Amino acid sequence: MNGLEILNHYWHNYQRAKPAFGLAIVLSSINNTVMKTKLLLLIITSLLISCDILVVEPVYDSRDRIIGTYQIEEYSQTYNDNIRYNVYIRKGFGYRTEVIIENFYNADVDVIAEIVGDKIFISRQIVHGYEIEGVGTLYYDEIRFTYRVRDNYYNKPTDFCEATAWLR
Repeated sequence: MNGLEILNHYWHNYQRAKPAFGLAIVLSSINNTVMKTKLLLLIITSLLISCDILVVEPVYDSRDRIIGTYQIEEYSQTYNDNIRYNVYIRKGFGYRTEVIIENFYNADVDVIAEIVGDKIFISRQIVHGYEIEGVGTLYYDEIRFTYRVRDNYYNKPTDFCEATAWLR
């Protein structure tokens, strides 16, 4: 075969193979597009899975809404007497629901109370000779207390009181 016949042979074989070769190029480009899409999805998924999502929730302390100085108007059912004085309510050192009411009963005593919802529970306790227990209910910026106080030093009768405290 001479050079012209060899060139002619390759040209005819190339023309026969051209449609198949063109189809292979089209299929190859489709496969590359699908492959790139899958690879991109894989990368995005890997990034999302490897990320830590941190949700920061604000710390809410139910005692914050009642902390402060209050003016109290107290009525003694036992002595049929009214008195006004100030108390200060602060956070306790124990549980997250504990508060301390300073100058309770206007006797310079600090009582420990517990907040549960809108209720303030003063469990039975003896402070500086006073036996105290009662409950309060929170209404917006006022607290209504009902409690009893017994003076153990002077053996006075138990004093049953109702009081309303307003935030100052």
